[in-house]
Amino acid sequence: MLQSERQQALKQVNSFLASKKCETLFSEIISLVTMEPQYQHEASRQAIIELAKKRIFKRYQKVCALGSNIKHDTPDDDVHELRIECKKLRYLMEFFSELFAKKPIIALIKAVKELQTILGNFNDHSVQKDFISQYSAKTKSSNLIAAASGFIAVLHQKQLEEKSRVVGAFENFSQQKVAGEFKRLFT
Repeated sequence: MLQSERQQALKQVNSFLASKKCETLFSEIISLVTMEPQYQHEASRQAIIELAKKRIFKRYQKVCALGSNIKHDTPDDDVHELRIECKKLRYLMEFFSELFAKKPIIALIKAVKELQTILGNFNDHSVQKDFISQYSAKTKSSNLIAAASGFIAVLHQKQLEEKSRVVGAFENFSQQKVAGEFKRLFT
């Protein structure tokens, strides 16, 4: 059933990509990207390295604030929000990495990636649980419902294990060594 739905979705995507509407959208995006800037943002008057430091450190502080609130009973959405903020932090750091000493920035990016991996595993289990739950709700097959319930129970257990790993990983991420390096590099 899933394979059939995936094939149908793929046909829809391929159909859209071959459509005139898609071609028009791409043309509009290209014209927007190639336009001259219409205004000057106040941030454009700042030296890029100062702007990068400010944005990265602010994002790091937000990650720390969110991460310090993660406990074993934290709602999934809060853990997911931390994952999103870690992504934003990593993307900022990678984008501006050439402005900083190579060894320390790479080490900090690695620390963020390690935290992201665990957060991603947690999120994968959460998304899979929701998907299987919604999918099984559409069926009348008692065998499928029973199998889905068992699978959801296994995913829930794995999710709890990952949440414990999130708590531990964040404790490592927020230790003085990492925090000190963020301060040294970005303030």
